[in-house]
Amino acid sequence: MKYKNLKELDKPLVMKSLVESENTVVKDEDLELINKYSKKELQLDDVYVYPLVICDNNVDRDKEYFSIQDLERLKSLFLGKTMIVDHNWKAGGQHSRIYKTEVVSTQGASDNPDGEAYYQLKGYAYTLKKNEMLIDNIEAGIYKEVSAGFSV
Repeated sequence: MKYKNLKELDKPLVMKSLVESENTVVKDEDLELINKYSKKELQLDDVYVYPLVICDNNVDRDKEYFSIQDLERLKSLFLGKTMIVDHNWKAGGQHSRIYKTEVVSTQGASDNPDGEAYYQLKGYAYTLKKNEMLIDNIEAGIYKEVSAGFSV
């Protein structure tokens, strides 16, 4: 995997985030993917879904980035991963699970040193609708950033 460390660059920071203004309606094909991770058969009315940007090919706060090829390779590694609060690995901090990922090209400008167009690894997570406080905070724009922690 071509994970670059560019300590010499002085670029603005890129924040990974929830994707704003995207429809959060659960579709039948989403539910089929979600049920691969659940112990009981969940119904459309049971779940809330939301998209998020996991990582991209822009330079991040550590002055590192992923190539488009790297993003494609990471796609499958995030499937089924649990979303937690404040990097707290305790079971009580778990609230959502990533059920689908895709690499997408966006209209945004890239600051990628390889000259690549701007691409994101986009994830789709689900939680139970009974997690009303979490959903309210997502919908209100209070919870809008994510931090993808992993090592290469």
